[in-house]
Amino acid sequence: MLAAQIAAAIVIGYLSGSVPFAWLAARSAGVDILSIGTGNPGAANVFRIIDKRLGVLVFLADVAKGAVPVVIALVIGLPEELAFLAGIAAVIGHWRPVAPRLGGGAGLASATGAAVAVAPLPGLVALAFGFAALAIFRSSGHAAAIGLAALAISGYAAFRDWEMTSGALALGGLIMARHIAVEIKARRLGKSSFT
Repeated sequence: MLAAQIAAAIVIGYLSGSVPFAWLAARSAGVDILSIGTGNPGAANVFRIIDKRLGVLVFLADVAKGAVPVVIALVIGLPEELAFLAGIAAVIGHWRPVAPRLGGGAGLASATGAAVAVAPLPGLVALAFGFAALAIFRSSGHAAAIGLAALAISGYAAFRDWEMTSGALALGGLIMARHIAVEIKARRLGKSSFT
């Protein structure tokens, strides 16, 4: 039974993560997201290059595609300490979608949604710190790093939510590793995703 729940959560997460909201939004605006800005099919590229309002909508949609699979995993009975697997699958779906020609984004928004769904209170604290850092530094990379630190501190020290915070941190660590890889690639092309 547990194996079937894990498998279902992973499949649902991957399929949810594969929905290319940034690509669809850019296409609706008559733009090829893969050929502008950083070339990253994510909310940040839509926000910076196409339209801020459209970028916010893509961000919220990408947050949802990380959060919804975690909620579904919990509804189908997956133990709380394993619910983060659905979030990881959603992030992987965002990175490597079913339609590979659409590319994959960095997954920051999807991981944010999954982390908040996995560990709500520490996740919301991290989200608040991440948005504050984004407003100050104007950098999604720096905002992600600060949000991850806030997640660890609030989850472990303030809320003492060890298992769920560890799952959310696994998501955050995965994203930071990917974000650094995307940044290295972008800098080689003369385009920074951190600015």
